[in-house]
Amino acid sequence: MDVLLLLLALLAGFAFGTVLVSALTCKVKWIFPSAMLCVVLLASAAAFVYVMPPGDRWIAIILVAIAGILGYSIATLFFLGQDRPRELPGLVNRPVSNPGHLAVVYFSHGESEEYDQLAWLHQFREFDEQRLKFMPRLVRPFFFTVLRSKYMKGDSRHCSMHCRMMERLEQDFKKDGRDDIKFYLSFLDAEPRPDVAAAKAYNEGASTIVVANVFLTASNHTKEGDELVDHLKLEGRGVRVLYTEPLWNSDLLRRSFLEKANLVIPPEERAITGVLLVGHGQPDEWDKEFGTETEQENLFRERLRGDFIELGYRPENVRLAWMAFKEPNTTDSVDSLAASGIKKMIFFSAAISADGIHSQSDIPELVEKARASRRVDVIDLGAWNDHPLVIAAIREKIEKALDKAS
Repeated sequence: MDVLLLLLALLAGFAFGTVLVSALTCKVKWIFPSAMLCVVLLASAAAFVYVMPPGDRWIAIILVAIAGILGYSIATLFFLGQDRPRELPGLVNRPVSNPGHLAVVYFSHGESEEYDQLAWLHQFREFDEQRLKFMPRLVRPFFFTVLRSKYMKGDSRHCSMHCRMMERLEQDFKKDGRDDIKFYLSFLDAEPRPDVAAAKAYNEGASTIVVANVFLTASNHTKEGDELVDHLKLEGRGVRVLYTEPLWNSDLLRRSFLEKANLVIPPEERAITGVLLVGHGQPDEWDKEFGTETEQENLFRERLRGDFIELGYRPENVRLAWMAFKEPNTTDSVDSLAASGIKKMIFFSAAISADGIHSQSDIPELVEKARASRRVDVIDLGAWNDHPLVIAAIREKIEKALDKAS
């Protein structure tokens, strides 16, 4: 065997594996250069193997494949180990009895507006730290390829929508003369994080901080946010820290769904219209750690289903489905609804607080996959967003937390 040719083939194979990870995960502008480099490296490895004596080629192919897998594995672990440095503001020294202002830390999920590998890596790290089973590490670069393709269809509106929702919440309080409240935006998977927002509120003189959990359910997301703020130990500095309940039991939030439906479905068409309430869903094994996620999603949607039936929608035409992990799935539910004889269908991303990849891409694509979507007039009513009743529901939770603490 020609040792030099084998060495060159192994180097090309190893390099191909490392560059493949880049091609799968890089920003959009680097896709073509990375893909072309992959082609060149793979072709080079094949050429080096081809010119070897026929009797050595199969051994060389196996060794080059191993080198490629090794390069891919090392590059994947390096990629997954990246992190964006975060700076937590230092806490100023203040008198413990300082009668400061009331601060509301508006806290929700967060999602990068454009495709950003580091922002999404945080979610994987969150699952790993909490020992929640997720896809194997070496498969994760392919997830980024799928995710990137969704961003290529349009940027996420998630964070900008939450910014608008917080502004409307602030305006709502000010209408009632509550100019004493300062609002601080925060996210779990975008900047600023809730601990940064709470630290800023403290440094600006807050004596009471309410963390407004703009989530449907109590889950690993709310737990991590609470822990980030708790880690500041602000109560030891004389600051009262309160946390709102998530919104699964909010009558106001349910009413926002009904009002959206009333805008597109007149009363005389309710009997021939299907309603699909799509939940987020999580793996069954996660239910052992955060059972409230599934339990509260179901309770919210079951009550909402009852509301639609009271309005005149037929019980068999108001269905619950899941985006992922659980059954019934969205695509099959759309086909099943169509078989019941409906002429129209409205669907909601019921657990999504503001437009993002799930409500803009994932759930609509699942609906579109159904054969029935071509025979029935389908209307996407999306995530909660800044409907006035959603803002009222968030405010109600803040006021309940304050009343409970007083």
